[in-house]
Amino acid sequence: MDDATYVRRRRWSPQEKRAVVTESVTSGNVIATAKRHGIQAQQIYRWRERLEARPACGAFLAVAVASDPGPSSPAPLS
Repeated sequence: MDDATYVRRRRWSPQEKRAVVTESVTSGNVIATAKRHGIQAQQIYRWRERLEARPACGAFLAVAVASDPGPSSPAPLS
């Protein structure tokens, strides 16, 4: 392979990967989405698997905060 035919690999940011995967899911056509972005369909499937396997981070859980009722008396030992 000479320098004239060498194609440098593109680096995709996590946001770009997520956008391509979302596009493929909403359109329902992975192959057409892959062609539009100049990548192999298998790459989109790999990204999809990794995104689905990754736990959601940065999420907050709703909690109820109650006032402290004070110390409770210990249960009697028998």
